[in-house]
Parts: sequence; C-alpha cells; structure tokens
Amino acid sequence: MEIQKVALRREYSYEIVLGREITAALVGKILRLRGSRQCAVLTNETVARWYLQPLVAELRSRGFDTLELVVPDGEAYKTLDTANSLYPRLFAAGLDRRSPFITLGGGVIGDLGGFVAATYKRGLPFVQMPTTVLAMVDASIGGKVGVNTPEGKNLVGAFHQPALVGIDVATLRTLPQAQTANGLVEALKHGAIADAAYFKFITKNVEAWKARNLDLLQRLVRRSVHIKKEIVEADELEQGTRAILNFGHTFGHAFELLGGYSRYQHGEAVGLGMLAALAVARGMGLLKEDYSDALRAFLQEFGLSLTFPAAWTTDDLIAAMVQDKKRRAEALVLVLPVMLGKVELVPIPFAELPRHLAPLRSLAA
Repeated sequence: MEIQKVALRREYSYEIVLGREITAALVGKILRLRGSRQCAVLTNETVARWYLQPLVAELRSRGFDTLELVVPDGEAYKTLDTANSLYPRLFAAGLDRRSPFITLGGGVIGDLGGFVAATYKRGLPFVQMPTTVLAMVDASIGGKVGVNTPEGKNLVGAFHQPALVGIDVATLRTLPQAQTANGLVEALKHGAIADAAYFKFITKNVEAWKARNLDLLQRLVRRSVHIKKEIVEADELEQGTRAILNFGHTFGHAFELLGGYSRYQHGEAVGLGMLAALAVARGMGLLKEDYSDALRAFLQEFGLSLTFPAAWTTDDLIAAMVQDKKRRAEALVLVLPVMLGKVELVPIPFAELPRHLAPLRSLAA
C-alpha cells in the first residue's frame, strides 16, 4: 500500500460594500473582478419591476453582455427544477467560468443563484446584490447556497463564497413591511447569540423600522454584517462555532417544512423557532436569562406568528427536525440560549428528544 498526501491551503477574501444609490460603484467593482464581459443577472418578478433594468443598463453601459434571468417570486421556486431550468440558458448564452453571476433579490434568489453559480461548469464568480433586510444582514454573507427538497430546507447545496457583496439600502424603500420584519428577526438573532445591546437596540426602535428609517437601517445592517463576518471568518465551513448562527433555525426549518413553505415566511419561522429554543432551554434548566417576553412583544408588533398548529404533534416536529444538517449519527445538535447574547450547542440523543421537546406544546394553538 502506498499513500501520498495532497495538502491544500485556501485563502479567500471578498468585499462587502454598504451604502445608498451605489449601483454604478458596484458595477465598477464587478469590472475589476477581471472576469468575462459576459454576465448573468438572476432576479424574481417582483424585484425585476423595480431594479433589474437600472442594473442591466449600467452593466451594458460598461461593456457587459448581460443575460437576464427572471423567475417567479417565492420560496416554492427555490428548487432543483428551477435551477435546471436556468442551466440551458447559461449554456446557450455561452457563459464561461469567468462570467460573473449576479443575484439581485432576497434570500431565495441569493441561495438559488449561488447554487447555480457553484454548479455551472464547477463554479462561476458570484456577486450578491441583496434587496431585503433578511438577505442584507444574513443570507448574502458566508457562502451558504442551496435549494429545498421535499425532505427539507437547503438539504442540497454547497459552500460557494461570493466574489463581492453589494448592499444598497436604498432598495429597502420599496420593501413591504412584512418582509422588513422577517429581516429584523434575523438581526435579532445576531443580538441573541452575540450582542445583548444590539438585541435591545432593535427592540427599542420598532417605530423607526416601521417607518423604514434608512439611516437606522444602514446602522442595523452594518452591525449584523460585522457579527456574521467575524463568525464566518472563524469557521467558514461550519465545523464548529459557525453553527450558532442557526439559532432558531432547526425549529424554524421544521415549521417551514410542515407548513409546506407557504404557512410561514422564513424570518417568521425563525422568530417562532427562537421562542421554541427558549422554551426547550428553560425546560432543560439551561436558561439563566429569559428574554421570551421581549422577543414575543417584538414579533407581535409586526403581526408575526407566536404559535404553530396544535395538530402538529411532537412526533411530527421531531420527524421534520431530524432532517436537519446539524444532526449527528446519534443526536440532533440544537442551538440553545443561555442568556441574552450567549448560546450553546447542545447535542440531544434521538431517544431523549420527545422528553426535551415537550415544552414546545406551550407554543401550540
């Protein structure tokens, strides 16, 4: 037997650019990526009405041959079928491995487009241009891309870091309040796991968020970007500490799956998932500071769900949760809160899940 080792060292960095009315500056940065002058822009029908043509016009004015890809709006279209419908158009347009693939939209478009960029010809330069609070503070950063399957959310995907993230908070002027609220929940998550003062800043400025105060929103995005950036830099491929970013998500993804990806918006499911994690941590005696009331009051301000259907049994929830990517052979790893600003990764053996998840019934209605 002979053995030879392959030693690889990966060094990769990219810019996250934050500002207002910065389309021209972002296209200038795309030019400096030294890629092909062919590019593709993926967006959905809703975002296209507002922002696709200004971006395409700027790209073409700078010499890009631009392929426009517009898909229907909604989580239901974040699938392999949608991805498969896009590949033939990329081949027909002749995009090569240096062609920038730009995603313009929220988390669904970023995840779907990132998956296509990661898999077409084994990888295209990927540019994220998020247009929702949720995508700005969370989904556009860190390189997680993927699609949903009938078995669960984001179970088919990859780590494919963007070449550039361009965040223009001016696009939030047209964002419906329900979508703004979904993104604010993800920002609250950052405070819950890493910065208690930031959590309180978000909960104390409800009226500013409802009024879409762009100065304050830019401040919020800046802080969330910094928190997520530091966590991702420490653990790019989620081998350890990066998993804390999934606070509320193991429960939330189960709620989304059981609701057919139509009952709950992603941020709404995560908010309910954080309440679930607090209930479980309280029941296990892990919770030293209970901030459930503050979280519940914030969710109520935006009309987000505080309960799941009583018809969903504990067994239903467990069946949905064990599809989670953080499962181990013998246990499900939950991100559970200890106090505001601190969480822990807690592996729970499958046999013990019914007992530890019993407190979730308090959220059933």
